[in-house]
Amino acid sequence: MNDITETADTEPLDENKSQDSVEPTKFKQTFINRFGHIRAGWRMMIYLVIVGVLSSFPFRYLHKFLKDFLPNSEEFLTPSMLIQYVFIIISFVLTAYIVLKWIDKRPFGVIGMNLYEGWLKELSVGMGFGFGLLTLLFLVFWVTGLVDVTAGAMNSTVAISMSKFLFLFILVGFFEELMTRGYLFQAFIEGSNRWIATIILSLAFSLIHMANPNFSASGALNIFLAGMLLSIAYLKTLSLWMPIGIHIAWNWTQGPLWGMNVSGIDIKDSFLVSSPQGPELLSGGEFGAEGSLISAVAIAALCWYLWKADWIKPSEANASIWRKYPSGYGVEPVDREM
Repeated sequence: MNDITETADTEPLDENKSQDSVEPTKFKQTFINRFGHIRAGWRMMIYLVIVGVLSSFPFRYLHKFLKDFLPNSEEFLTPSMLIQYVFIIISFVLTAYIVLKWIDKRPFGVIGMNLYEGWLKELSVGMGFGFGLLTLLFLVFWVTGLVDVTAGAMNSTVAISMSKFLFLFILVGFFEELMTRGYLFQAFIEGSNRWIATIILSLAFSLIHMANPNFSASGALNIFLAGMLLSIAYLKTLSLWMPIGIHIAWNWTQGPLWGMNVSGIDIKDSFLVSSPQGPELLSGGEFGAEGSLISAVAIAALCWYLWKADWIKPSEANASIWRKYPSGYGVEPVDREM
């Protein structure tokens, strides 16, 4: 990295002075880092408290309202579920804005979700990776006889179901990326380093799927690797748009399009219907493609490709935001020569 010539509040530094401020006292070091900012761990705790308070509304009050006024349904996908996802996403975004503005004293743009030039391209590329990977896996399973493929009903019911699940998976993409690659991940990188943060939150990403039906050890491995893939997509772009795109297309392609279970969840009324055949470790069984060791190899290969691909990098508009902050204050700054 080249030297950074601006501090976090964008005032130029004296070229003859070090960026490092005077070391705080030992007591203050518990709360304040060498840049005079609240340490990452405390900011993560503040974030969790605020998001907990804000998200308690949809869980405590909205749930009762929806139960009383929306029709009950035995289906997995319900209006109540969609509305609660929307409220929780809003709580994540609002909390990130509050903490960044009043605690971190940084613009909301550093979260990686502003509509800078190039955001749509990153989203589209991510969706291309998600669609491509799951389509490749589907074809491998089909050709090798690991799935039995039949056509769906091809009627308006299927079309409506595919559209509803697309909306759901858009919400899931935003929800899970904000939760595991958003502010907490970015602050965790500052408090440790990018690989410790990536590994720990990828493990957390895997563990939160334990409650899904048909969860398996191979499924846990693949979701951990998927977490690594999505984290690498963030690290390479300093943006959430590419991981969100991967996440949306991954789920929708796997389930409503090719008819495989999505993280153990049976997607009814899909374009194709794919029933697993043969050894569960290869076919993925009832957990879907994410339960197959073949998928583990493919996901690991895509992780390697994304990390090595020189063309995957922050947009100039996004990179310019991070050049204002010294290393150690958020994600490491982008090289000026990029």
